[in-house]
Amino acid sequence: MQEWMWVIVLIGSLGAVGAAIGAWRSAKAAQQSAKATEKTGLAQILMQITDAYSSPEMLSGMLKLREWQTQHGQDWVKDFVDLRRSDYPKVKAEDEARRRYSHHFYKIWLLSDRGLVNESFVKRVASHEQVDFVLAVIEPLEKGINPNYDHSTFDTFRRIYRKES
Repeated sequence: MQEWMWVIVLIGSLGAVGAAIGAWRSAKAAQQSAKATEKTGLAQILMQITDAYSSPEMLSGMLKLREWQTQHGQDWVKDFVDLRRSDYPKVKAEDEARRRYSHHFYKIWLLSDRGLVNESFVKRVASHEQVDFVLAVIEPLEKGINPNYDHSTFDTFRRIYRKES
């Protein structure tokens, strides 16, 4: 009778080992699936960000803001802020461009700040030239509009690209 007990214990143990191997394989497959889903999500984010930046509105806005900066010389920020407060229709197009750029780079910063993307990803979706524009044109306008503006976005890009303020 005891001989059968050992057989039963052995069969039970083999069953437990089989179940453990099955659970391990299942967990491994779930992990691979999660990685694939994460990559798909990042690819979608990448496409949305690059599509937004390559839009005609972004180019047009950048040109408008550079033109404003050139036409108004050293007082370009003050002139913008004054008109924004007193006669908004005169700077509406430029202000919309400012907001578009500011929000575009804020989204990239937010993804990075929340740990959803790494610095390498940020560098792939925001080139030196783009960051130069944001720091030289968008940030001064943000600061002019609100001296207490949240400069986290700008500081992050400045740090990533090691630019002095």
